[in-house]
Amino acid sequence: MEITEVRTREDMINNLKANGNYSKFKQNMAASRKAYSERMANYKISKSKENASDLKVEWKLIEGFDGIYSVSNYGEVRNNRTGKLMKPSKNEKGYLHINLTKNGKRKAMRINRLVAQVFIPNPENKPQVNHIDFNRENNCVNNLEWVTAQENTQYSVCNRKLPGQQKKRNNKTGERNITHYNGYYVVRIYGKKYASKSFKNIDDAKQWRDLKLSKSNSFSPPLSNSPSKSKGYNRNRK
Repeated sequence: MEITEVRTREDMINNLKANGNYSKFKQNMAASRKAYSERMANYKISKSKENASDLKVEWKLIEGFDGIYSVSNYGEVRNNRTGKLMKPSKNEKGYLHINLTKNGKRKAMRINRLVAQVFIPNPENKPQVNHIDFNRENNCVNNLEWVTAQENTQYSVCNRKLPGQQKKRNNKTGERNITHYNGYYVVRIYGKKYASKSFKNIDDAKQWRDLKLSKSNSFSPPLSNSPSKSKGYNRNRK
């Protein structure tokens, strides 16, 4: 068998192609990268969770997405095509959610519900998922439970005075039309048309508010003393 000296990456690829081994080589490299990403994902989870030694990391497929995504019992979501962990986002209420795609359509899914649907039985078909420690970012399976709306309310009322479980709200920012809630600055514009948007930076919130208020008079109610709106007044009357 003739041995070809390989000097560069391009020479190696040409050599593999010439021998008909390039396709198999690509498959092996992709499998190795995926396996490495999965090992690193499990490592990151075990290092980032305080009770990792008490609960072994377990992955299960998320139904309805053709096996593309998996969720762990620690509340991590993984793309099975790449083997990488997906970065969640936080909504205005403090819940973590993830965007999953199927047939080109993106759908936002709450991570607490994904974990509960996969790992926690729900024989009574209860509609809501409760965070036992009141931390909406802690989506570990042992911190979640299925509840009814009434049970969820009762749990919050009965446990709201426990230390560290509820913070005093202070939504005021001193800015017109802007409130602060769960780390977000929420702009609400009232009038003939309603507009609302959330920002992490108050300067961005103020800029968007000012733009909306100045863009159209439909966002601001008319002045009561405006002659054009006064009863019995006709601007075109001669």
